[in-house]
Amino acid sequence: MNREELVLLYGFDGEAAEKIVSALKTVRVKTKILKAEDYGEKVGFLLGLKGFAKAMESETERPEEKIMVLQNIKGKRLDAVLDALRKNDCEVPVYKAAVTAFNVHWTLKRLLETMKKEHGYFKERAD
Repeated sequence: MNREELVLLYGFDGEAAEKIVSALKTVRVKTKILKAEDYGEKVGFLLGLKGFAKAMESETERPEEKIMVLQNIKGKRLDAVLDALRKNDCEVPVYKAAVTAFNVHWTLKRLLETMKKEHGYFKERAD
């Protein structure tokens, strides 16, 4: 995998997306705003990684949830990214994921479904 720091944004409207892009520029992180039809694509394809091709069939479902996928951002850099978003009053979505060797092969749909299950599990345990 390439080492470039990149954030994929799905489900954000123009103004919210622009605000995030602007905030992430302050910490030198690139962003890619995804289109509705990208929901059925594999994360690796959306990141532009070698070996990933466009899906043969498109996903017709369009979730309401907003998704943020972070590539090569962890530790202190993750803290800096999240701080930049908060300082700039950006909407930070509930559903955020770091790219892994496993989820890079998943569609964005599967990634969201997995995050929803995990979120539900942790929320249930907190209650």
